Amino acid sequence: RGFKMILSGELDHIPENATVLIDASNTKYIDFDVLELIRDFVNFGAKDKNITVTLKDFKDAYKMNDMSHVHSEKE
Repeated sequence: RGFKMILSGELDHIPENATVLIDASNTKYIDFDVLELIRDFVNFGAKDKNITVTLKDFKDAYKMNDMSHVHSEKE
C-alpha cells in the first residue's frame, strides 16, 4: 500500500476529541495528494470528530496556514 493510503487509514482511526500534531519539520517535499489528504482531514474529519490539529513546520508554499481553525507552529 502507498503512503497516502496508510496515512488516510491512520487519520480515520483517530478517536473523537483527540489532539493531533502533524509535524513536517523533517520533510523536504510533501506531495500535493498528501497535502490534500491532510487538508481534507483538517476541514472535515477533524471538525466532525472534534479533533484539535496542530500543523508544525509546514513550508509556506504548501499554504496550510489558511485554515483558521488550525494552529500552526514554526520553529
